[in-house]
Amino acid sequence: MIGARNIEDENFYVEKAVAAAAATAYTDSLDLVGEKFFAENIEFIVGHEALPDLVDDKTLTLSLEQSDDNVTFEAHADVAALVTTGVDTPGADAAHSRFRLPSGTKRYIRAKGVTLAAAGDNTAAKFYLKAKF
Repeated sequence: MIGARNIEDENFYVEKAVAAAAATAYTDSLDLVGEKFFAENIEFIVGHEALPDLVDDKTLTLSLEQSDDNVTFEAHADVAALVTTGVDTPGADAAHSRFRLPSGTKRYIRAKGVTLAAAGDNTAAKFYLKAKF
C-alpha cells in the first residue's frame, strides 16, 4: 500500500481467547465514531495465534460483526471470514486477513471466533482485531 505508515494503536487492538470446541467467543468492540480519521482509509486485520492443538480437518472461523448500538451485532457481509483448518501436525499456523471497511460500515465492529465441535483445546491461543494506520 503506497503511503501507508503501518502504525498500530493500542486503542484499536482487541483480543480474546479462542473458544473451546463447539463454542463462540467475541472480542470487545472498536468504536469507529469520534476519531479524526475515516475508517475506510485504514487497514484492519483479523487473525489468530498458532493453534497447535487444532484437530485435523476441524476449523476456527473468524468473522467481522457490526452494530449501530454496541448491543445488537450482525455479520458484516462485505468482509470475508478467515477460516483456518487443522492439519495432522502441528495443528495450524498463525494466520490473519487484512481488509478495508466499506463506507457504510456501522459504528461498532468486533471479531467473532467460532470453534467447530471436537476441534481440540485451543483456549491458550488468542484471536484479535486491530487497525493499521
